[in-house]
Amino acid sequence: GNIRAGPIEARKAGMRYLAIIVGAGPAGIAAALHLHKQRPELCRRVLVIEKKKHPRKKLCGGGVNAKALPVLREMGVDLLQEGPQRLVAAGYDVRFEEKRRVFDEPGGTLVFDRAALDDFLCRKAKDAGIEIREEEAVEGIDFGKSAVRVRTAKAEYEADCVVGADGVGSLV
Repeated sequence: GNIRAGPIEARKAGMRYLAIIVGAGPAGIAAALHLHKQRPELCRRVLVIEKKKHPRKKLCGGGVNAKALPVLREMGVDLLQEGPQRLVAAGYDVRFEEKRRVFDEPGGTLVFDRAALDDFLCRKAKDAGIEIREEEAVEGIDFGKSAVRVRTAKAEYEADCVVGADGVGSLV
């Protein structure tokens, strides 16, 4: 199997990540998989930090627009062939305050149970060798001249850059 240094060992060894991605939802995992696709030899220098453990319930929906499917396929994720169970949206009913608009455009979006989608994507990233630290909330970020330091309750990490994919109320 793959052996990777933990946070304490990484600090002792002077490990510096190329990128730290905060958030292991679809945006964070897609960013990690994209980096892996571009430079697979650097995937050990990419760290994803997630405050929860997968699968986790999310209030937001699990809609994936059909236009995203070829992009995901390029990154090694084929939601149609191997993804979790899904529905095909029959249209859209958009409401905001007192306004409502209905679009009858069937097939434009696949709808997944968000917890199942996130768990599936997380497993794909781990299978690609991407390090994901779950149940480790980011407590602070310091942007220095030559590095970014990301602090959690468990460790402090250093990277060339940080990617904010931690949703509403992003710390990044």
